[in-house]
Amino acid sequence: MTDPNAILKNAMGALDVFQQLPLKHYNTAWVLSQVGKAHFELVDYIEAERAFSNARLASPYSLEGMDVYSTVLYHLKEDMRLSNLAQELISTDRLALQSWCAMGNCYNMQKDHETALKNFQCIKKQIFLRVWRIMMVLWLF
Repeated sequence: MTDPNAILKNAMGALDVFQQLPLKHYNTAWVLSQVGKAHFELVDYIEAERAFSNARLASPYSLEGMDVYSTVLYHLKEDMRLSNLAQELISTDRLALQSWCAMGNCYNMQKDHETALKNFQCIKKQIFLRVWRIMMVLWLF
């Protein structure tokens, strides 16, 4: 079991490291997504939303961290923004785990828990299939 204090300590340490980066590196979608994830772990949803929103501006088609971003929007009860994010992610890659997660959060916000659960189960199936493929490749070689 992971120690919650260790998670908070790691998130704060990550934020310290990222804040020391030059602006041109800090303002990349990947770094901003990591900053958003760290704020999410610290339960600072407003700062997480700000970081993820800037990541989307920096790279609108990047899926990095968008599953966490959709969860942030869910916690902030931003139903319209969550719906827009889900639609954008589906149009970018309808089979991506991040797209399914955003759709699940969207349905969950609309109190359609059965459909939300189906979306989250699709994520579980995709992860299982990826792991299975890796195991088969390793077994064959």
